[in-house]
Amino acid sequence: MKMDLLAQNDVPVLNICGSIDPILHNTYAVQGLYHANGGRMSVLIKDGPAHHPHSLKDPNMIAVLLNKE
Repeated sequence: MKMDLLAQNDVPVLNICGSIDPILHNTYAVQGLYHANGGRMSVLIKDGPAHHPHSLKDPNMIAVLLNKE
């Protein structure tokens, strides 16, 4: 996965998931690994949807979230 290289190069990661996505638990596992390697990873949970749709109604949320770091 080369997450260690991403973390070493200070590449921030944003993962957007639906609150009922059946693989949401994988997101938290990946986030733990990325943080353990010194990386910055944020998770944004969309209330309601599963894995699809991929879009956000308000993409400004991403800018707000990334500016907090």
